[in-house]
Amino acid sequence: MHLTVLGCYGGIGGSRRTIALLLDDDILIDAGSGAGDLTLERMARLEHIFLTHAHLGHNVCAAACGAFQPQQLQQGQQFVF
Repeated sequence: MHLTVLGCYGGIGGSRRTIALLLDDDILIDAGSGAGDLTLERMARLEHIFLTHAHLGHNVCAAACGAFQPQQLQQGQQFVF
């Protein structure tokens, strides 16, 4: 198990990004502005996006990271933000 901190700040500015944690290559915990630094290829590898709560600092990039997922869903699966 490998945890990559993509962002951990309470604000945006300079090199600071809001909360986004990448677990291994396929799980994103929170989708703050730090997730926006992922390449499209890495975003496409995401299988799960977990949001701890509905606050902009935690979900601003959720739609961008999840944009690749509906095409990859198998029949009967659900895509939930």
